[in-house]
Amino acid sequence: MIVERIEDNIYNRKVWLIIADRKEFSAHMAGVTKKKVYRVGKDQVGGMYSVKTQSEIDPSVMTRHWYIWLTRFDNKIYDIGSLVHECFHCATNILEDLGVDTSDAEGSESLAYYLDFLVRESLSRIISNKGSIEILPDTKAG
Repeated sequence: MIVERIEDNIYNRKVWLIIADRKEFSAHMAGVTKKKVYRVGKDQVGGMYSVKTQSEIDPSVMTRHWYIWLTRFDNKIYDIGSLVHECFHCATNILEDLGVDTSDAEGSESLAYYLDFLVRESLSRIISNKGSIEILPDTKAG
């Protein structure tokens, strides 16, 4: 299981990359949300989650965290696509939270730069955990 914080110095958001199977992810998120059970769809192979938690400094303050979750990263082209897909959801969700309209030229440029940032930072975390990666062709998608 990989759990890595992405240091977001652009919008100062708490973004996490998690690569774990459904059971590990569910257990991790149950701990984060302080719930007994955190349900994840049985067919899900990843996702982007946004969760509010109490601030560790001031319990009266709620803090939002964003989670980019993949069930695997086996160095396949498909895995890169899945990573970009979930990073896109995360980027649009954060920009929407900030009130950025991504449908105009300026907003879409913000989205493109932030998506680029999230993908590069996620790949950097994956490489730091695996030592290196060599992208392999897919034998079949999924």
